[in-house]
Amino acid sequence: MPGGEAVAGMTKEQVRLAMDGNPTTYRRINGQEVWIYANRGPSLSKSVNDFSTAPDSTSERNRNFTETDEFAATHTRRRFMIYFQGDRAVRCQITEERP
Repeated sequence: MPGGEAVAGMTKEQVRLAMDGNPTTYRRINGQEVWIYANRGPSLSKSVNDFSTAPDSTSERNRNFTETDEFAATHTRRRFMIYFQGDRAVRCQITEERP
């Protein structure tokens, strides 16, 4: 599920289908119904090295990701907060918590 306003206009049933079921929690925030989905999963966080930087040598190009620190796989908890106005979603806010 993308964050922001990409969910705008989706019905509650469409959100259920996209998120594989019912939310973990239902809340009301500032008068809007909010569905909260929480899950755990791997997350890839990019380091300061940028993909657009070309490698300096052939050996650099052939290095395995396990030999570099370009990516750090961590376990994160993602929380999707989907805001509704009536039967239609208006936005989705995604947060990640790392242990």
